[in-house]
Amino acid sequence: MRSARRLLEDGDVRRWYENLCRGSRLTADVRLRRLNLFCERHNMLPKDLAEMGRMDIRKLEDLLHDHVSRLESEQYAPSYIEDIMKALKSWLSYNYIDLKRRVKIANADIAVTLQDEKVPSKHELKDMINAATLRARASISLMAFAGLRPQSLGKSDGSDALRISDIPDLAVRGYDVCFKRIPAMIVVRRPLSKARHQYLTFLTTEGCGYLLGYLRSRIAKGEALHGDCPVIALNDGYEEKGRKHRDSLIITTKEITAEIREA
Repeated sequence: MRSARRLLEDGDVRRWYENLCRGSRLTADVRLRRLNLFCERHNMLPKDLAEMGRMDIRKLEDLLHDHVSRLESEQYAPSYIEDIMKALKSWLSYNYIDLKRRVKIANADIAVTLQDEKVPSKHELKDMINAATLRARASISLMAFAGLRPQSLGKSDGSDALRISDIPDLAVRGYDVCFKRIPAMIVVRRPLSKARHQYLTFLTTEGCGYLLGYLRSRIAKGEALHGDCPVIALNDGYEEKGRKHRDSLIITTKEITAEIREA
């Protein structure tokens, strides 16, 4: 989102973005991109949009209405259009501008891109796991058998992740790792929870087996596991593949989901 970042040179946009980040960095990034796309399409700046709302609210509402109609005619998904409107309303609300007219979006409650998707069957899940790397197997297991979100395994900005200490039933003993009890309890800390409160979940016997296999492979490569280590981590030698050096081994949401898609 390099082009969207230029908007942060405006102090008001920067403060709006920072305010959104306090709730969710992911949401803030998405809304900044949506605002940028709208402004580029209409050859205007965010401050121009806010000024239009102050001077002529009807003109602003007409602009938003026409924008929605145009996107619908271009066959954009209703959920995508609604996402753009949320970003614009957020920016306008931050500037004390409240829309009077409701701009409706057809079929906004239908996830068009997900209509043909289905939950993998037991056999399909097994095939997916068998085709995956050790790390992807562990990620899939934590999501499928413990109900974790990819963002809980590694935040989008790489600032935090599920850690060894978040699985109290997991014991690291020298050059080995084992579970003290199964199903294994997992503590999802507040920063990793979409609901923004800490909760508990459990990993099944099958999931524990895949996770142990992955963790033991890391130990075999010389990694000294401890409580602060991310459960799902960057692969050894990632820098040799042309990636930038990182201060921690935390993997990002994008990297986790990309690896799973390849399975």
